[in-house]
Amino acid sequence: MARVKVYRTDFYDVSNDGMTRSRRWFTREGAEQAGGTIDESTEVEVDELNLEEAGWWTRRDFNPHSIGGFQRQVI
Repeated sequence: MARVKVYRTDFYDVSNDGMTRSRRWFTREGAEQAGGTIDESTEVEVDELNLEEAGWWTRRDFNPHSIGGFQRQVI
């Protein structure tokens, strides 16, 4: 199973004229494609299966730190 690096990513929010942290974790390529700024200090390696269909980000409210221990998916 392939592993990928994901990061917390900030985007400019016009409604508050400032940066807002996304509820998703992005790959470097995904953040660049979406126009976000990654926080390098948040780098985490996860299984590629945790990425959504496009392969550039995770589902909303994904928590990579809760992964581990017992198997949680049937593959």
